[in-house]
Amino acid sequence: MVPRSNIESPGCYPTALLAALLLLMPVAASAQQGGGIVSFGNASGAPGTTVSLEFEFDNNDGADALEARARIQGIEAFSEVDLTSLCENASAVAVSCILNDTNRILVTAANPPGVPLASFSGSIAFTISPTVTESLVVPLEWNATEDQGLTFTPSQAIDGQIAVNADGPQVSLLPEALAFDSREVGQTSPPQDLQVSNSGDADGLVIGEVSLPSSDFEIFDDGCSGATLAQSQSCSIQVAFAPTQDGALGGTLVVPSSVGTRSAPLTGTGTAPRLDATPSPQTLDFGVVPVGGSESITGQFSNSGTAPLDVSCQLQAGADAFEIQPDPLSFSNIAPAASVAFEITFSPSTGASQSASLECQSNAIDTPQFDYLLTAPGLTIFEDRFEP
Repeated sequence: MVPRSNIESPGCYPTALLAALLLLMPVAASAQQGGGIVSFGNASGAPGTTVSLEFEFDNNDGADALEARARIQGIEAFSEVDLTSLCENASAVAVSCILNDTNRILVTAANPPGVPLASFSGSIAFTISPTVTESLVVPLEWNATEDQGLTFTPSQAIDGQIAVNADGPQVSLLPEALAFDSREVGQTSPPQDLQVSNSGDADGLVIGEVSLPSSDFEIFDDGCSGATLAQSQSCSIQVAFAPTQDGALGGTLVVPSSVGTRSAPLTGTGTAPRLDATPSPQTLDFGVVPVGGSESITGQFSNSGTAPLDVSCQLQAGADAFEIQPDPLSFSNIAPAASVAFEITFSPSTGASQSASLECQSNAIDTPQFDYLLTAPGLTIFEDRFEP
């Protein structure tokens, strides 16, 4: 497997830009200096799981610059190395945390000369390849032999390691991912079942608290959180798709265990009707219409969404001079990309100005309610009488 490489944390700067920033910084009385302690923790996990390795920079020397590199001596044991969280707690003028040259972690940060860096911590997520069949230890070595002679500012470095345990309890998911059929927003799919098993050669697999950090999917039934599984024993988690928005949606079911964390990607497509009204909801002025005459305005409702559209409109009281066609003005199951037509007619029986409200409701995700204000200025006749 090819691990993720050249990953930069959001808001971080690549090393070349970091160097450029250092050159542009104003010269101070004290030279740009490094120091402090960088350290990695230790982690362990089984093939197929994801483990987190902690990083810490302790600036006990008042350093205003940091440039440290660590080699992952055996990176082929991992299907992914994610540095997204490595620099997220760092604050400096320039910060960069990347995986470069396939297996070299570069951590760099800099402030103007004489402005000490703040100590910070972070983490790296290592996904152990499921194809690993033998137990092994992967060292993370600061200032490794291959990097000697390169810049390395920390005054002290503590190496870390990841133990890959191919023996003992193992956690497996079946299926490894769940794909759901399209579902309309506001509805919930039938649940799908995911089995968590101890596929190793020993008892004692402990399952932690299962989580699903997504508003579009929900755990329908959890029979695994807190369970201890013997060899070949399984437990079940049921997951449902309940989209809150339309479009392609995704989530991740996270199953922590005593041998590492397994994750199952979830996918589904939310559907929803969307309303395009012509004319758009607004004031509709019918103009001056003589008594006994009439004036009509035509329009249409179109469904630009991905699920059937329902629209219903009603004239409020006092709208005797206005008529709607069809009457009642109600449409059901307007198909996606389809349209329906309507007409509003004003036929005054007096010359007074008149107004009315056409209030509408729909199941559209973007326009659940809308109104038309119908107006006509009326016709006033002036009569001048002159006496001889």
